[in-house]
Formats: sequence, C-alpha cells, structure tokens
Amino acid sequence: MTRYSPFSRLIPLTTLLLPNVSTAQAPILATEAFTAPRLAWDLARDRLIAALPNRGIWEWDGVDWSRALAATPPLTGMVYDPIRARAVFVAGDRVREYDGFSVTDIGPSFTPAPIRLAIDPANGRLTGVSLTTTQPNWINLVEYDPVTGWQARTQLPGQRVSLGMAFDPIRGVAVIDVLSLSPTAFETWEWNGTALNGPIPHPSGFYGPMFWDPASQRLLAAGAGGTRAWDGVSWSLLPTTRNPGNVVSLATDPVRGLTFACPDGTPAVLVWDGSDWSEGPDVPQPLVSSAQATYDSARDRVVLLGEPNGGRPGHVEWDGRRWLTPTAGGGSMMFRNHGQAFDATRGETIAFGGRDATFQLLGDTWAYDGTSWRLAATTGPSPRAGAALAFDSTRGVVALVGGEIAGGGIGDHWQWNGVNWNLVAATTPIGPDAGVMGYDPLRDRLVYVPMLPGPNLGTTWEYDGSSWTQQATSTPRGSGYPLVFDPVRQKLQGVLRVSGSFAARYEWDGATWQPLNGEVGALAIDTQDNNTVVYSTTGTFVESTTSATANAYGSPCGGSVTATSLSPFGRPLLGGNHFHLDVRADATLRPVILGLGIAAASIPLGNGCTLLHDSVLGTRVWFTDANGFLHQPLPIPAVAALRGVIFRAQAGVLDPSSPGGLALTQGLWIAIGD
Repeated sequence: MTRYSPFSRLIPLTTLLLPNVSTAQAPILATEAFTAPRLAWDLARDRLIAALPNRGIWEWDGVDWSRALAATPPLTGMVYDPIRARAVFVAGDRVREYDGFSVTDIGPSFTPAPIRLAIDPANGRLTGVSLTTTQPNWINLVEYDPVTGWQARTQLPGQRVSLGMAFDPIRGVAVIDVLSLSPTAFETWEWNGTALNGPIPHPSGFYGPMFWDPASQRLLAAGAGGTRAWDGVSWSLLPTTRNPGNVVSLATDPVRGLTFACPDGTPAVLVWDGSDWSEGPDVPQPLVSSAQATYDSARDRVVLLGEPNGGRPGHVEWDGRRWLTPTAGGGSMMFRNHGQAFDATRGETIAFGGRDATFQLLGDTWAYDGTSWRLAATTGPSPRAGAALAFDSTRGVVALVGGEIAGGGIGDHWQWNGVNWNLVAATTPIGPDAGVMGYDPLRDRLVYVPMLPGPNLGTTWEYDGSSWTQQATSTPRGSGYPLVFDPVRQKLQGVLRVSGSFAARYEWDGATWQPLNGEVGALAIDTQDNNTVVYSTTGTFVESTTSATANAYGSPCGGSVTATSLSPFGRPLLGGNHFHLDVRADATLRPVILGLGIAAASIPLGNGCTLLHDSVLGTRVWFTDANGFLHQPLPIPAVAALRGVIFRAQAGVLDPSSPGGLALTQGLWIAIGD
C-alpha cells in the first residue's frame, strides 16, 4: 500500500513517464454567457465572485477567470460575510452560502424571500427587505440569525418598491432606498438595528444599487441616473466622466478600495476607484453578434469578428484559455454579415463586405496581421453582405463566392492574392445566393452550400479548380457560419439547418452530409492542438479528444464548520501557467499535505477518512493561512507527451478539532489537455 511520500515537494510533471491517455472527443464549457451576475468580493480568498443565476459561479483572481465546481440556483441578492468567510445569497425561500467549493443551505426557509441584502461587516448581521404576505407592495425589514432563521423586525408603512440597500459601517445603519407608490415619491430610510428612521425624501430618478465605498468612506448609489453619495441627510450627484448605466450588482474590495459593477444587458465589469468609473477586466464570455470565427495558425489564435454590443468591440481573440480584446487599431470594429477567412499564405485574417451601422452594404477588404488592421482593397467584388469566403491552400488564395445585394443574391466567384481581387467567373451554376463555403485540402475542393430561398436551396456544390459541379441534393442549407476542415476526422464540417431555424452539426464525406454530435455556433479548428472551438451566445466550448478537466470525487472528512475541500482554479491546460489548487479547512495556520497520485484508491485511514489516490507522484507540505486556505500553483509544462495524462490530488490538514487530528479533502480527478 502506497502512502504519502515524506518529502515536501511536488515532482515536476515533466518527469512523469505516463502513457498518453485519450478519451472520446467531448465538449468542455470553457466560458459561459455572463448574464446578470450577482457579485461579491471574497476577502479571505482575495477574489471576485460572480454568480450567474441558475448557472455557474465564476471567480476572478486579478489575472484570470475560472468556473467553480459549484453552481447556483436562481438567486436575487448576494453579500459577503467576512466573519464566516462566505458569500451569502438568497435563492428561492432559503438563504444559501458559497464557501469556495460548494453551495449549501444555512437556515430555515422564509416566505417571501428577501429581495435586497445588506450585512454589517463588524458582526456579520444580515439584514434584508422582503415583501409582506398580507398587504401588496408593503415592505418588511427582516434580519437573519443562523439558529432561528429570518425574523421580521419592522415594516415600512404603505406601498413601496425597494430600489437599493447597503450598510454604512461608520454610522452603523442599514440604508434603504425606496419608491413610494402612493403618493409617488423617492425616499431613503435607515435602520440601526432597533429603530427605523424615515422617510427622507430625495429628488426623483433611478439611483440603482448601493454600496459602501472604502476609498471615499461614503455610501454610494450607482445607476442610470449617475453616481450619488449619501451623507445621512441627503443625496448628492458626483461629478464623474462615465455613467455606469443600469447596474445589476456591486461588490467591493475593501483592501484595494475598489468596487466592481456589472451593468444590465452588457457582459462587462466596471471598476470604481473612489472618484470615477473605468473598464474592468474582460469578462469570461464576450457578447458578439453575427460572429464568424477563423483560426490564425500563425499566432495560434481564434479570431472572432462580429457586431459589437454595449460599446464593446466586435473583435475578440481566443488564446486557448480565455477571450482577449486586442489593442489593434486602424480598422473598423463593426463586422456585420461580413465574409471572413484566414489567409495562411500571408498570415492575415481577411474580412470583406457586410453592412455598416446604418445597414448600408460594404465592399471594402480589410486585413489583420495580428498587430493592426489595414484597408487592403476598395475595389473587386461589389458591395454585399453574406459573401462566402474560404482559403484555398493548394492555390494560396482566398476564394469568395456570392453574397446578398439589394433585391437578392449575387452569383460571382473571385480570388484574393493578397494584393487584389481577380474575377474567376461573373456567374456560376449555383446562381445568385448567399451561402457558406469551406475548402477540403484532402480532396482539393471548395465546397459550397446555398442559404437563400431559390431553386438551388438544399443542394451542395464543389469547385475542383476549373469548374463548379453539383454533388448532392436534398441536403441541409447554410446557416451563416463558414465550413471548416477537421484534420483529425479528415472531413469538412459545419453548422447547417435542416428545416426552419433548427441548426445542427454535419460533416461532408464528398457525397453526403452526415449528422455529427457537437455544439452549435461559430466554428474554428485549432490545427496546432487539433481541437475545435465553438463560440455561441451561451458559451464557448472546446471539443478535444484530450480535454483539460478537473472534477471532484469522493468525500471529505473532518472539520466542524467548513467541509475540508480541494478546488481547482482554471483548467489544467497543456502549457498553462496559471492553474492552481485551493485547499480550504477549519484549521488555520496548520500544516497541509497536498499529494498527487496516478491511480484512484479507497484506503481507510480511520475516523471516517479515506485516502483517495495511490501510486504517489509527490507531495507538498505547507500551512493554511489565517483564514484556513492554501493556494498551490500547479503550472503545466508545454510538453506534448503530457497531453491526456490523468492524475489525482487530495490534501490533508492537521486539525486538532477533527477526529484523530486529521481532516482530508475529497479527491480531484485532473486530466491535462486542451
């Protein structure tokens, strides 16, 4: 029986002589639509928590975003309890908390559930506002006790709508902003734990959510009406250069004096520094409409071009682990119904045509080399939308076929040589159409699928370098996304429509389109790692035979208040230098033994604890911090032989309060990949 090794270091993964373990190609959710998140700043773990209602929990550690193992039910408000080092939120009729590993109920149900939350950081007293059950639009002020649950403390008289709530730690009061419905008036109330003071009228306008600003030591409200400060008597409008808009949620980092905000309808994070708002970190999933994706093999990047939303650019790039907003200038960032291809001969992404902000047709050709955009041509194909582009690697040119002009489609065929467009044919047998196209290098064929209603809808065409021929009938129609060649399956594939608006993945064998299981969206094939990146408005998926994953298994033991846990941050990407493991325990400033092993195990250690891995690779001994955490970096070397390697991790904490003086985490199953 193999136990933990006595040495206190981790063996470098480059020394492992393990077989390259492959699994069936599977989609991994790499990013997720950042819609209406509820925010909290985790002071103990020094990171921003963004809980997506009824979806996942994302965390930002100042460098990267990572999706937590836990998920959330539908939730309303969220605050951070610094006493218990947990994010607390309301979901349904219950109060729940997130400790960095799991979401758990922490008290009896309460109906109706609070719709606003505030917390006194000095004692962790949680206050909320809730609608009454007996009188419509009457507001109860409630407080939460971990033993007895929610208790109604007082009631705001009359019909009112809650607009915002926050705690002022200097004055020791919870401040509530409301809209009185009869008569209509905006009011502010204060609750000191014993007595309710108000109403204090203030000018009309939407003030939005409230927060305590540690930088200026004031209670502020941020909304479409601007940013305002409360001094206990009145609100004052602050002179800022930026309006945060309709803010969904706020979270404050008290150490750095920063407040993070998410505006409604736009996946973005703004930052307040005590005097003004500015752009925060890029969110995990950008929102780009009419998006097309191509793989830049020269830079190993997926380039996504589309229509910007909420002032955010329509040009983002996937570097294998996250979406980045490039700083390239010189070109328009509006890409709507354009044609797109990567010119591998010249190392440039080519974007042609489309529609401008007023929906006028465009005929410009733009080229992007990874550093800057240039206007490559203003002549050639006539202005159009929906032109089908594909790179012909045999001839070293970008082919363009068809598109949509005023009154219908167009049916010409062009080639781009890096300098100008050359007309191949003014008309093709396909006829006027705006379809989708890809190049099959194995068969040396351009493959085109019509998209517009007409006599050729439901057919598939191929170009062999000299002529177009129809290859199939009764086939799916184009969906607007270019076809891509999968070097692993050695076939063209794409997102096509079979009827109505239903879209699905298909692959072309030269004669027929066959259904293919997979996510639907803008496709790009990373030919360096042989994986597929799929972008949709709901998330970004990476499909690979060796997907980078980290999943929990087994059960922890020990710990009286907190379940001892081991969580991954990020994905174990080959060549990734930001993957790390988080240990959480009750015991503070106590030794931690973090072990890695090859095989799974179930070895009883007594007192309900089980060793969950065997064939030990190495261990790391250190200490939990003052909050019971240990953050262990685990960078993955860029060694191809490690792709597909699977190992397991588990941690033990010397905890005097646990049976036998030992607390163990559950295990983590970790697969290195893409």
